[in-house]
Amino acid sequence: MDFQGIINDVSKWFRIRKNMYGVLAWIAIVFLLAGDFSYWAGAIEVADKTTDTGSDDDDDKIIPEGNFTVVFEKLPPVSGSFPVGRPQTQNDAAQHPFEVKADACIGWVNLTGSGVGRPDIDLYIMDPKGKVQASAATPEASESAIIKEKNFNRGGPGTWIAVVDPYSGFNLEYTLDITIGYKAYDNASCEDDICYD
Repeated sequence: MDFQGIINDVSKWFRIRKNMYGVLAWIAIVFLLAGDFSYWAGAIEVADKTTDTGSDDDDDKIIPEGNFTVVFEKLPPVSGSFPVGRPQTQNDAAQHPFEVKADACIGWVNLTGSGVGRPDIDLYIMDPKGKVQASAATPEASESAIIKEKNFNRGGPGTWIAVVDPYSGFNLEYTLDITIGYKAYDNASCEDDICYD
């Protein structure tokens, strides 16, 4: 990238002199641009919280909208441990099956982990066909994955599996919390279009 060319072009456009006033003008331009970027960053953050328009191509969907309510089912937490992570030995990942019924429309899988020596535990959610429908693989011990309605539609009801992969660290321990939201078309006992099981 030709920074000198950009500086020359901007200097000509704004008629910035190559003296102390020019330096002050450049500082003013940078501050104006920084303020403008913060505006756009705020606009992008708001856009990420929009709801779905019903298209399968739209990845912004969190809780679907329609003529139904969402009933949440929190599954019992599951705990486990690994003596060491995968690079030290070839530990197999732990598989935790959970049942998904028809009309599932949203799911949250939270992995809370801890350990010694830079613990890193990854999370993969597999459907009954063995395909990964959601994942979270950061260099951290705790992970969170969201299963969207389109992923439930692809995988279908049945036995899903939360795969806990011990990537690195020692004395790794974890707790897995799973919450599934189901569409409920009879909303007589619900408030504000959301029900809890």
